[in-house]
Amino acid sequence: MPRPKSGPRLWLDKERAAWSVIDGRRVIRTGCGEGDIQGAKDFLQAYLAAHHTVTVGSDPLIADVLKVYGEEHLATKVSAYSVSYDLENLTDWWGAKTVVEITAENCRSYISHRDRPTCCRRELGFLSAAVTYWHKHRTKLNSVPVIRSHHPRSRARAG
Repeated sequence: MPRPKSGPRLWLDKERAAWSVIDGRRVIRTGCGEGDIQGAKDFLQAYLAAHHTVTVGSDPLIADVLKVYGEEHLATKVSAYSVSYDLENLTDWWGAKTVVEITAENCRSYISHRDRPTCCRRELGFLSAAVTYWHKHRTKLNSVPVIRSHHPRSRARAG
């Protein structure tokens, strides 16, 4: 019985002192030297995103939700280019999570993680729009999460 195929992964070619991506029988050079592990990881992430097939389901990966939203909905919008930066920021942190993992606690963690928390309201608004788009145009979600987009330190003042 053949061994199951592993996914694309980084490999250090010691002869060349350079990183490559191994994908089945293919070897793709990253252009990153042995000391540039972060550059190699970035290359692998871009490679995975370019070669990833979206899987439809009631609890999809957030990376899939954002990809579909960007390619189907934003592609026709004038603001698509500028919004793409927000989608990248969202994908970096949320991408490996599923829609069920969108909780108030994770939203607060995302805001704390970002070096510019003032951008979070806009970015989480796009996450909400992407989830709603998926629910309406792809597969009905078991439940549509409520996305909290306020900074935990900002509170309305009585007055």
